Amino acid sequence: MYDLENKTTAYSPYFVSAANFTTDAAAEDQVQLNRATSDAGSKGWLGLAGIISGAGDFTIEKDADVRMTGANTYTGTTHIAADGYLTLAGPGSIEHSSRVMVDGVLNIDQKGNYLKPWGVAHSMNGTAIRTLSGKGEVYLGAGRLILTEADGQFDGTIANYDDAGDSGGLVVAGGKLTLSGKNKYSGMTEVAAGAELHVTGSLTGDVSVSGLLVVDGEVSGEVMVKEGGTLTGSGKVGNVTVAEGGKADPMKTR
Repeated sequence: MYDLENKTTAYSPYFVSAANFTTDAAAEDQVQLNRATSDAGSKGWLGLAGIISGAGDFTIEKDADVRMTGANTYTGTTHIAADGYLTLAGPGSIEHSSRVMVDGVLNIDQKGNYLKPWGVAHSMNGTAIRTLSGKGEVYLGAGRLILTEADGQFDGTIANYDDAGDSGGLVVAGGKLTLSGKNKYSGMTEVAAGAELHVTGSLTGDVSVSGLLVVDGEVSGEVMVKEGGTLTGSGKVGNVTVAEGGKADPMKTR
């Protein structure tokens, strides 16, 4: 393993760069980086410890494996192609990317203070992105995936990374998200006030609703409707509790 944040290195399968990059035309002391690729049939590993800035898009192609530990500021689309892999570790972030399309794998298991020597604050354990779309896989660790400006549909799967007992969750903090896949993560799903979550696939964990939750698929956990929250839809849910000021339409229960 290696510690990019504290500049301590040891054996790693990754080619590691601490340089800063830009998704725009190359600027002074920066290298243009719009795409991470690998030769067909040969896995390519790339560790990025510097900052990626600019307004251009960033694509991780098939068989490319990228590990980011920098708090990137680029604002273009992030696209993880089928069979591509992106790991966010330590303080690594793509929260300024205007759109995140996951057709491969996004792994946030090592985000935040995953290893004590990194010295990363607990407050960085959550992974914020603006939007989520695509048909790939998102692996959670102990932290939460936070969508700040959700806009669209994710047809893939959100799951725990392994069987180590981590129970990261999902927060729809703003906008509207539709989940059509079979989601397997065990942590809490939160729908903030003013946000919307439409489940046409399935969720296994509990859901806390301060905004709008529409279930036309299945939520097997408990749904807790808080003040100002609304639960509706034609699907199935687990137990439902409604706080004063909340609203829940009659639903089928499991």
